[in-house]
Amino acid sequence: MDISVDLKKKDLVAVNFYMFPRLRGNWVFFILLTAGIFAYIFFARKPRGAYDIATAAFSALAGGIAASVFTVVSNLLRTLFTVGKDSDVLGVHHYSISEQGLEERTTANETLHTWKSIQSITKLPGCILIRINSYLFHIVPRRAFATDEEFNSFYQRATALQQAA
Repeated sequence: MDISVDLKKKDLVAVNFYMFPRLRGNWVFFILLTAGIFAYIFFARKPRGAYDIATAAFSALAGGIAASVFTVVSNLLRTLFTVGKDSDVLGVHHYSISEQGLEERTTANETLHTWKSIQSITKLPGCILIRINSYLFHIVPRRAFATDEEFNSFYQRATALQQAA
């Protein structure tokens, strides 16, 4: 089964927002930062009662959330400004699925990912995400298919081949 995909920046934005709350590293960053802020406030200000402790906890939580949002926005902006058609991330990607695995062809490379090397395949309303590792995904947008049946068939075939491997 073959498909051609023209990846755009909006695809990267959508995947970034989908993945942000689902990556363990983001949660570790948030928890460590929040705990660090709380510890700093607790030891620097020496709270005297429950109100002071609750205020410190709220402040730490707000700081952790603000830092996490800042981090995701800055990473997204960096991605949008540095990724162009020359990087071979955007533009036309040709995908083939077969018994051997997922083959990707672009103007810069040809890669075969065996089914055992693929961590997961996820179907979202707007795309199929094929996860190679923690931070590498192949994005197959729904718009690359003429019909919903073709979109579902590609997903079902890919997951069946991955499970059989």
